[in-house]
Amino acid sequence: MEPILTETIQRHRVGLFSTGLHTYWSQFEGLRERFEGYNGQIAAKLEHSGAEVVNLGTIDAADKAVAAGHAMKILDCLGCGGSFTEYYANH
Repeated sequence: MEPILTETIQRHRVGLFSTGLHTYWSQFEGLRERFEGYNGQIAAKLEHSGAEVVNLGTIDAADKAVAAGHAMKILDCLGCGGSFTEYYANH
């Protein structure tokens, strides 16, 4: 009897976040919304590629960065984020 081969598909869990500095939001109108839009575009691209996306949103202060790090560890995520979101959203 021939062995039966089964395909195992593993979805990667990706923790996505965007970075900014909270003091900029009031200085540059629409900046936060633009970052959040890029973040959403990247999340959609990752989901389309088959990844399970845990979107942590915009990290704009040290306490939020610590919380995001803990969340990614607890949720067992690969980390993906930073200020390169505009580039990846548009490519």
